[in-house]
Amino acid sequence: MNTNTGPRLLGTWPSMPHHTPEQRRKAELVMEFYQKFVIECDLSIGPRFIAEPYIQHNTIVKNGLEGVTAFVKELCRKYPQMTYEFKRVLVDGDYVLLHSHVITRPGERGVSVFDLFRLEGDKLAEHWDVIQNIPERTASGNTMF
Repeated sequence: MNTNTGPRLLGTWPSMPHHTPEQRRKAELVMEFYQKFVIECDLSIGPRFIAEPYIQHNTIVKNGLEGVTAFVKELCRKYPQMTYEFKRVLVDGDYVLLHSHVITRPGERGVSVFDLFRLEGDKLAEHWDVIQNIPERTASGNTMF
């Protein structure tokens, strides 16, 4: 993993004692993809993880391996000091939800990101995400994580 420069993962993968072995396998598949492809910017591993057709629901990313690769390449170029922290991972059937704290630039509060992937076998076939800025304060006093 890239530890000195470029995007990096903070902490460790979430503990998953409540997951069955099959759920754990699916969760680890998504986290491995995310860590290698998005965080470490190893775009060469895309074909190993991305199904074709790959359906993308993020409004600024095109469908297919080519679309997600172009997006991540630009993300890595634009935010070389970006950090990720996986907070939790949930599995329901062929769906894996990854909740992360992402900071694109040092000193910023960052964003809370929910990435939902639909799997087909051992490949990611569809993706949705919800991204919310982390406010200075919340009405409840609770954090977003």
